[in-house]
Amino acid sequence: MELEKCYATIRESQLNQRENYVKFLQDAGKDQIAKWQQLASEIGIGLDVQSGRIRYKDTFEPLDLHMEVCYIRHGKTEGNTEPRVYQGQVDYQNNQLNNIGLEQAATAAERLEKFVHDGEWSLPDLVVSSPLQRAQKTALPFLEKHKDIEYKVLPEVAEMKFGAWDNLKVAELPATDIGHLFYLEQNALVKSKEPHRVNLSLWTHPEWLNGQKEIEGENFLECMQRQREALRKVEKIANEVLKQKCHNELRKPRVVLYGHSMAGAAVSILLGFGKADASGWLGFDGNYIMPNATPTLLIPGRTQHKQA
Repeated sequence: MELEKCYATIRESQLNQRENYVKFLQDAGKDQIAKWQQLASEIGIGLDVQSGRIRYKDTFEPLDLHMEVCYIRHGKTEGNTEPRVYQGQVDYQNNQLNNIGLEQAATAAERLEKFVHDGEWSLPDLVVSSPLQRAQKTALPFLEKHKDIEYKVLPEVAEMKFGAWDNLKVAELPATDIGHLFYLEQNALVKSKEPHRVNLSLWTHPEWLNGQKEIEGENFLECMQRQREALRKVEKIANEVLKQKCHNELRKPRVVLYGHSMAGAAVSILLGFGKADASGWLGFDGNYIMPNATPTLLIPGRTQHKQA
């Protein structure tokens, strides 16, 4: 009941949140706003700075990749169970798969096998995972069945970086904070001004951090740009793997990518499978995210994405 009251107060504070967003834009400055506009234009996305909303331009073309992607968001964690947290690029105990998530990981492997059995797809040439343990543990049941498939862990495909908001409960953020506009209004520009300060003693596998003590925040638009660069890197690796395996085969390599909600939303938008509201504005959080541990084919040219 208290949680419901807290969320109601947050919703009632949207006017104040928008006022603080205006201040956020003023602090960001014209040069930074111009960079965001340029970034959106390069992706083929229209950006309304005043609302932070994004939409496909009429000229949008899906990212042209010589590979086929099946995206799988990690299984359920305590972090995305009420009272939920901003679960970004963090790897603490509450960010690990819970019992439901572990079961979902096993089911995801079975669903991926069903894709192959039903002729919807074939076995992947490459499996790529975010370094965050919730993604790697979701990949494990499939990898244990297919030890011959190439496996790579790439930091570039990790979840969106929420900075100081990371691992805060949504209800803990002040009701007037612009962070709430991220999920209430699908604002692609808001981000924390302060970084997340890493607690190495509690971090599950700190080796991939390469000594980082702070993780700067990014907004969703910047996350999209990072995922675009990551997909290009995965494409290069996948084609090298296929070339070594099948020297004369001209088909596109098949890649399973184990990732996250915001990163997955970014990849979906980049490949032309973004979800929009009735007015055409793209969403990425809440009802717009992929379900946990559900294989989703994101292959441009299909009439719609395919979920197992």
